[in-house]
Amino acid sequence: MIHYKTHRPDSMWSTLELAESLGWIDENIEPWTPEAADATEASAEDWLKDHDYLILPMEGDALRIADLFCGAGGAGMGLHRAGFDVVGYDINRQPDYPFEFHRTDALGVDLSGFDAVWASPPCQAYTRKSATWGRPRVNDIQHPDLVEPTRQLLVESGLPYVIENVVGAPLDASLMLCGTMFGLRLIKHRIFESNISLGMSPAACDHSDVYNPWQGKGRNAEKFREAQGTPWIPSPGGASRKAGYTGDLSNAIPPAYSKHLGDMLSDAC
Repeated sequence: MIHYKTHRPDSMWSTLELAESLGWIDENIEPWTPEAADATEASAEDWLKDHDYLILPMEGDALRIADLFCGAGGAGMGLHRAGFDVVGYDINRQPDYPFEFHRTDALGVDLSGFDAVWASPPCQAYTRKSATWGRPRVNDIQHPDLVEPTRQLLVESGLPYVIENVVGAPLDASLMLCGTMFGLRLIKHRIFESNISLGMSPAACDHSDVYNPWQGKGRNAEKFREAQGTPWIPSPGGASRKAGYTGDLSNAIPPAYSKHLGDMLSDAC
């Protein structure tokens, strides 16, 4: 029997409302089966494949990966698409994370029982726009520098790992990825450190026809979600920044990045 788990049902995405109308989701977010729905298993799976924020069925015994500092699951979704059983950990509440989630200090996670690790320690201490984001910052936050303790945890685990962060972070990076390398209309450069070979970039950057979610007219969250390939993730706001909330569009990476590197992690397990 194939089980599926869904994104929280109180979101207002029209596609999720469609799933509810078909009887595929119950109010307690319990696992459900296509056999119980008014649809065939094949049509249910086809529908799920078109909607990223629903967990797809895993075939057989999938490799398990710990998604540390998981946020809303941009990296987690790509790792899932690479075939991993994804478990997320974050010190902040992450109601939009689409996989198994534990609210805890990511640096205290017991990594035994996992096959690989992905870590995205907070990037705000290194980002070049953290001071103002184009206007004076009302809620000035002292962001932690957690790269070194994260690296130490992953090295001691002995597992294949990837650490992701912004350009300028103190990583021993061997690769930089951009959304345009994957056909996305988004410039979002991220660098990656790993204890496995990450190879070369899949393509050159092409910034000639992109969507800029940070400045210019006509910007909105829906366009950002589409450009990044993360339709389930909410837009950031002042209240969320004040609370240190990390599960938003700005902090997430496109799942295409972690799918690309997740395939390499899977091969290394």
